[in-house]
Amino acid sequence: EAHQRTRRRRRRRWLTVAAAGIGVGAVAFAIVYARAGGRPGVIAQTASRPFADPRALLGHGELAFVSRGRLWVLSGTGGHLRAASPAGDQASAPRFSPDGRWLTFTVSTDVGAGQFWLARADGTDGRRIPDTGISGFLPDGRLIAAGHLWRITAAGALLGAGPVPADLIAWAPDGSGYAFLDFTRRNGANGSWSQTQRLELSHRLLGPRTTWFSNRTSFTKAGGVDGGVFGSALLLPGGRGVLFRLFPYDSVSLAADGLPVYELTRPGGPPRDIGTSVGMSVSIEGGAFALTRGENRYAWVTKSASLCATGCVALPTPRGKLSLDPALSASGALAYVQARSGSESTIGQSDVHRWYRTHRLWILAPRAAKPREIAGSAGAAVPVWSADGRSIVYVADDALWLLPSLGEQPVRVAAPLFEANVWPNFYGEVDWPSQFAWSS
Repeated sequence: EAHQRTRRRRRRRWLTVAAAGIGVGAVAFAIVYARAGGRPGVIAQTASRPFADPRALLGHGELAFVSRGRLWVLSGTGGHLRAASPAGDQASAPRFSPDGRWLTFTVSTDVGAGQFWLARADGTDGRRIPDTGISGFLPDGRLIAAGHLWRITAAGALLGAGPVPADLIAWAPDGSGYAFLDFTRRNGANGSWSQTQRLELSHRLLGPRTTWFSNRTSFTKAGGVDGGVFGSALLLPGGRGVLFRLFPYDSVSLAADGLPVYELTRPGGPPRDIGTSVGMSVSIEGGAFALTRGENRYAWVTKSASLCATGCVALPTPRGKLSLDPALSASGALAYVQARSGSESTIGQSDVHRWYRTHRLWILAPRAAKPREIAGSAGAAVPVWSADGRSIVYVADDALWLLPSLGEQPVRVAAPLFEANVWPNFYGEVDWPSQFAWSS
């Protein structure tokens, strides 16, 4: 009985201590909750750390984003925020591997520009790896870097998996094909030259190739460059063809106002001009693709989002508006942005900010008669669908927002992307895609 009384006294003391601990924890939680604006788990922005909302992202994968030059990973699995790149360096272009286990990005420093880095998807174990020429993940998960193929072990070691052709320029998102740019050049008198470029496609990285398109260009001191120089290429999945552009007279200035995008569906066939586009950002899903057509380097002039299958059809847009940033989902839904159209004018920060505030996110569901606007999406740009086609991440007001489903309200999950009120832009075109990647 004495032994039982002793055990009861000890239990009461333990319960008292535990209750006190719980009370202190509750007070601390209440303080964090209050400071976070009423949402538990929110990470407040500081001079060295961005704002993040891990709870809002739970169940929605991993989000890598560059904030004020540093790369961070917000985990919707582990609920944490972690820096992935060194402080003080400039990170950009994060990309997740197809299986979502690895993350690549670029780091620029004072002593070296464009270093290629590899880290785990949660941002840990980041390190520089050799890189020259084209780099990135193939659809089967192999990594291209420094002219070689690599397999990444579970421990993060790189195992050589063979060479990569030096003339590789693109591959299909489903792994169905690879594109190469081969050329022959002849030098003439007085610095003149002529060359023939050949766009070659193959079903295998090291397999036999077929020439799909040839292009001849020449140069003389008196006449300059004559003909177009081959630019970017994009392979359509399933071996359905290739999209490409030609830079007239090798002019970067002309290209800034848009270039025709050509579609080839068979070797040696006539290229089909599907319209002028500033840049070549194309969303591909199934048997269709979407892009923004329209010339002029000003972001708010002549742009129209178009859906292409057997032909390209511009989305209906009200007078005084334009459409851009189309993105196709796995289910066939199309997300895009409507914004106010304008005329050529100044391009100060206030002009850019004012124009982005006119943006709204719209969704055209499969077989729907007309699109519908997403409530609360003011300022939206560059929507990205989740792998299952049910949710969207997009940029608005220098922050990343999550639309958990088409029936819910958007939630701000991370900010800022750039320094305060400084959005690097070219005539209003902001390279938002280089600031984030989403593995869902």
